[in-house]
Amino acid sequence: MYDFTNNQDLLGKETKRNYLQDILDYVTQCKGVFTERTLRPFMAMVSVNVLRALPVGSSTDETYDLEEDEPSYEPSWPHLQLVYELLRKFIISSDSESPTARSLITPRFVSGIVDLFNSEDPREREYLKTILHRIYGKVMPLRTPIRRCIAHTFHRVVHEPLRHNGVSELLEILGSIINGFSIPLKEEHKFLLRRALLPLHTAPTMPQFHSQLSYCVTEFVNKEPTLAPEVLKELIRHWPLTHTRKEVMFLNELEELVDLVEAKDSKKVALPVFKQVARSTRSLHFQVAERGLYYWHNQKVVSLFEQNRDLLMPVFVEVVYENIKTHWNSSVKNLSYHVQSLLQELDHTLYQQCMKDYRAKKKQADSINCAREQRWRELDALADRRRRARASSSMPNLAAVVAAMNVVENEEAVKGPSHQSMDDLTTLCSSVSPSQSSTHDDSLDEEETGVGNRDEFEECSARAVSERAMRTVHIGAAVRPRNVVRSTAPAVSVNLSV
Repeated sequence: MYDFTNNQDLLGKETKRNYLQDILDYVTQCKGVFTERTLRPFMAMVSVNVLRALPVGSSTDETYDLEEDEPSYEPSWPHLQLVYELLRKFIISSDSESPTARSLITPRFVSGIVDLFNSEDPREREYLKTILHRIYGKVMPLRTPIRRCIAHTFHRVVHEPLRHNGVSELLEILGSIINGFSIPLKEEHKFLLRRALLPLHTAPTMPQFHSQLSYCVTEFVNKEPTLAPEVLKELIRHWPLTHTRKEVMFLNELEELVDLVEAKDSKKVALPVFKQVARSTRSLHFQVAERGLYYWHNQKVVSLFEQNRDLLMPVFVEVVYENIKTHWNSSVKNLSYHVQSLLQELDHTLYQQCMKDYRAKKKQADSINCAREQRWRELDALADRRRRARASSSMPNLAAVVAAMNVVENEEAVKGPSHQSMDDLTTLCSSVSPSQSSTHDDSLDEEETGVGNRDEFEECSARAVSERAMRTVHIGAAVRPRNVVRSTAPAVSVNLSV
């Protein structure tokens, strides 16, 4: 084995490639090459070259897009291609049916082949698809292990946060396998559908392999139509809610499955299917809404609706009418007009009755909403009244404090401080609590004061008035003597907005 990540030992690499090319030419030109003597070293050579640990490539990056980004090609492909071609020629030859060959192609070898489908190189995956399909067709005892390995790979895709590169190829193999199932289906085949294929709809990378997955599921229902109700139920259960691209894919698959529903199961699936189509038709994403409205171009869907119109008409009348009135996309509106005329043609009397019920329900809903909004307005007003009542009941009379301060200052200006006035002012100041809120000026605008919280502003105002009054009392009693005559000065008023 050579390391192809560097340019060392180029002569040895070229020599090995020439040897492999000579072996391939000999196998192509001669018959009966794979004998009991040559099979063991041949399979050992294949296992050493092919069954290997895959390199960590760009597909492990979360930003990698399998559909748009360029894949990482296998650097050892000049050797691998020759080995794969030798293995393919061995599998399609009659020599692979010998007991020795059967003993060498083991479940472990098959499991390694399935694991290699995660290779980023599409050329390698194409060879693997051909080889695995040939092994499934020629080696009967390995069919169950192959299906089990494929199902295990699907479980990893669903339950592990890993990106797998070969799900599309595995589903293509499985589609041809399902096509060859005998009728009635065995329970193990139905188990494969329930536990491996249907959960794949929840995989984050589902859009990359949805066409192959839809084909496999449709083939199962085509083989046994009694599975249609179960499959439709699971499909609706896994319906995407926020991924519009996946929702369009689900709508395509749902329509294909509805075409396969038998008449005896039509009533069982009609209501859940049309409810889901109605929810998609109501979508604001125009592609989802259009795809839901295009269902009415399918004659099988129209026939299914007509057979159960008493049950389904109320579901669609409301959706179509709201699309016509409120949807932003003109194409959706035009398709909704078409569906509306189709519903009227199917049963005009029932349509009118459904419209009447819809208008009554709409009117009732509007009245309930109006009553709810009115109740909220009343609750807001009641809460505001209670807040003001609590504030006014706990506030001191700041206006009295301000008036007493003016009296004291006027008396001081004329004849010095008055003990009686100061005693009155002290009594009023002692009743002022800084922690209490105040509503002394209801006309004061909070936006003009710059204070965001009215209660905080009023508390600050009460505290400021109280402190100023106390300062007036102490200064007047301790500093100013009685015999000092001051000049007359105007009364000082308190500006509460400062």
